[in-house]
Amino acid sequence: MKLAAILIGTASAFSISGRSADAFRGRIPRYGISSLVAGDTVRIEGDTLKTWDLAETSTERVQLSLCSTNGRPLEASVELWHTPAYVPTKFTVYCEDGVGTPFQTIIETPKHPKTLSVHNDRTHNFPLEASVVNAGVGRASEQASVAGAEPKLIQGGKIADWTFGPEVEAIAILLKTEDMGKRNMKAMIEITSGPNDDNQEINLYASDGYKHPFYTIMKTPGPPHSLRIINKNTLEFPFDAYVVPCEFREPDAQPPVAMPGSEWA
Repeated sequence: MKLAAILIGTASAFSISGRSADAFRGRIPRYGISSLVAGDTVRIEGDTLKTWDLAETSTERVQLSLCSTNGRPLEASVELWHTPAYVPTKFTVYCEDGVGTPFQTIIETPKHPKTLSVHNDRTHNFPLEASVVNAGVGRASEQASVAGAEPKLIQGGKIADWTFGPEVEAIAILLKTEDMGKRNMKAMIEITSGPNDDNQEINLYASDGYKHPFYTIMKTPGPPHSLRIINKNTLEFPFDAYVVPCEFREPDAQPPVAMPGSEWA
């Protein structure tokens, strides 16, 4: 069953003001966590911070969607706050085309109180649109798009890469650590379509990579794409990477096999 069919949350738990979700539909790709759950979108001007108070204690995770306007680059910093001094997970995201390759993720929010913040890191002429909704789904590691996938262990300081053909429309990515005590996770995810051509980049930190795994679906339009995941931590902090093609351009096409690349220090 597709994950889109089970996203049944409600936005009533959040302090959100903005335009109707209809303004956001059509910009969010329809795959994996594709269908936008009912909820308002908020315009965030350049160099501006927007926060959502996740007031309901029953909210275990939220779905965050970001896109830019008019095909402009998207660059934002996202943080989950439990207290002013405790930020269990945070990441920065860059998309060269914030409409063709918008950003979506599921963020675990196991503790309370909790607040989600999004800062538009671009200047005033690069606004973005954001939607935050209560994702009525299971943990990131339980999502349908990565079910049954074999993980690749990436040791601290190592790099792993994959190549996907032009028939792959989108890939699902899950990063997490094992439940073996509180292990933090530091990673960089890059998608390129040529040498030194970073179409999308995510820099991630989680204080506990098991309680706060990172799950996203990234669109790969156009030519063949390469994915690179870097463990920016030290050797004793490995994590598992699940990488699965989840959408294809030809409806009847056979799913291609992801080709693991080399792994080096």
